[in-house]
Amino acid sequence: MDKRFLGWLLCVAGLAGMVLAVYLFMTGSGGKGHLFEVSGYLIAGAIAFFSGVHYAYTKKTAVVRENGGTIPSIPATPRIETMLRPSTLREVTVADKK
Repeated sequence: MDKRFLGWLLCVAGLAGMVLAVYLFMTGSGGKGHLFEVSGYLIAGAIAFFSGVHYAYTKKTAVVRENGGTIPSIPATPRIETMLRPSTLREVTVADKK
């Protein structure tokens, strides 16, 4: 089985587990045993979902690297932040607004 497909399958199973937990929480009795059941489904669903996301993402980046592509890195300073630094700002006068 393809690892990327397995990652997406885990994502879907995790989402289904979390949706089931929400449904059981909304329709349940609210007893102590019921809350343990709901929290169990919620934790298992979250673990499956996040492990599936990690599995699918790492497989995707491995495929991109094998094919000679590069994964764009996030710059340390975003472009908009460098444009708005005080050294590059200038005062706007009334003449500039017209």
